[in-house]
Amino acid sequence: MVLERCRVSSVETLSDGLFLTSQVDNFERRGAEDAYKSLQASAYVSRSWGDGYGYLLVATGRAELMVDPIVNPWDVAAVAPVVIEAGGKFTSWSGQVDLRAGHCLASNGLVHEEALRTLVPYAGR
Repeated sequence: MVLERCRVSSVETLSDGLFLTSQVDNFERRGAEDAYKSLQASAYVSRSWGDGYGYLLVATGRAELMVDPIVNPWDVAAVAPVVIEAGGKFTSWSGQVDLRAGHCLASNGLVHEEALRTLVPYAGR
């Protein structure tokens, strides 16, 4: 058996990438439905393949962005280091590394700031 290290994608803009989320209506529950609509409109493709699978798609270069509007620390504690070790970024919507923020995003690192520009205004909700 040959084990290979996973790597995030090299896609530089969300308009060329895949945006994932766990549950679309959770954006509404957080009062951030406009953020979802903006990210969806910006992305080449969007899907609701979420939870751990979405983060692993980012870590393995099959997606560029995974956004969770409502999350518990235990939901993401195991996947955050996987994304980071694969070369990606994992933060709260305010851009801080905080698994207890109640929201998070993981990216290939290249689209992270683009996504944060949309999400930062909703971080305190």
